[in-house]
Amino acid sequence: MIPFEQAKKIAEMHLNESRTHFQNTHPGDDLILVKVVEFSNGWLFFFNSKNYHETRNFLYNLIGLGPVIVDNKEGNVYQAGSGKTEGEWIDEFNKFLESKNLLD
Repeated sequence: MIPFEQAKKIAEMHLNESRTHFQNTHPGDDLILVKVVEFSNGWLFFFNSKNYHETRNFLYNLIGLGPVIVDNKEGNVYQAGSGKTEGEWIDEFNKFLESKNLLD
């Protein structure tokens, strides 16, 4: 089992490539962690633009950026898509783990 702080670092590292591109195309803005959901097999990390988080101006809201999922067993990282609820992502991720015999 990995601790939350390690999972958070893994999620942040996963976003570094996207962050560099985002900062190049959106000067003065950044991708920031805005929400974390813990569940039995890991965490969902939700990111959005810093400008949106500070202003709530929908011009800065990132559309189509799904959560980063980090499993709590080994720290594997998965990029989820958009268009699903937290519960749907958790269910889908748990089914994925089960299909790969990765659940205890």
